[in-house]
Amino acid sequence: MKLWFKVFISALFLVIAAINATALVVLSNNQHMTITRERSRAVSSHEFICASISNNITYQRMKSEAFMLSKDDIDKVIEHILSQQLEENALAIISDSENNISYYGEEKPDIKTLSEKITSEDNLASIILDCGENTYMFVGSISSFEGKEYKVFTANNITEVYNERNKELFFVQILSVVLAAVIAVILLLLIKLLFRPLGRINKTINKIARGDYSLRVSTSGSEEFQQLANNVNSMAVSVEENYNRIESIAEDRKRFIDSLSHEMKTPLTSILGFADILRIKKNVT
Repeated sequence: MKLWFKVFISALFLVIAAINATALVVLSNNQHMTITRERSRAVSSHEFICASISNNITYQRMKSEAFMLSKDDIDKVIEHILSQQLEENALAIISDSENNISYYGEEKPDIKTLSEKITSEDNLASIILDCGENTYMFVGSISSFEGKEYKVFTANNITEVYNERNKELFFVQILSVVLAAVIAVILLLLIKLLFRPLGRINKTINKIARGDYSLRVSTSGSEEFQQLANNVNSMAVSVEENYNRIESIAEDRKRFIDSLSHEMKTPLTSILGFADILRIKKNVT
């Protein structure tokens, strides 16, 4: 695998990972803020409903001049308040001390799960639960109406919050694919441009390795490539000098051998001539 491709893949992975991580952090933060806002709204709505029920019970007791309203009258007041103040797609659950449960709304969630969240009087708790295809923010508390203890649960439909989050996640996924393609093209062009001096250096080194020691690398490009080019040029100069020095030594040796051969040829010729005379004429003065 080539270096430019490794750099390309690594950079692309890091950039896409950073974009996705940033998007997820932003979405998570927005989701947290939205849930917090919905919880505050649900708590305010729950407290208002409980206060309205208590105030209306007091008003009905004073209006009827009774010492205490009956359970049926209390149930009527609760039903009247909830029918007026319960928002659309909202739920309400009322459980008395005898575990008689009244549901207001289209869904009937598990009261046991909700009851476990309320452990003491005047305790206010919230929980997010799925009911059917919807998601609700439940707020529960223990309230006392006319000396009777009631567990009051109200719920606001927050399904749209999660639907919006899913839409945002889908949008982020599509955006990531588009950005990945755009960034990939930009990175590819940028890396090709940045690695172009390295390609020229590689080609020049290849020609020098084949024997063309007179070539020199262009020193254009970034500082690192300039340093590499200068080092390659220094190496080429040293190689060329050594090659020329070796060629000069070889040429000197050749001239020495030629001269030695020439100088030895004349005396050898004389010796051969005298040897022939001695072979022909045996008596020589």
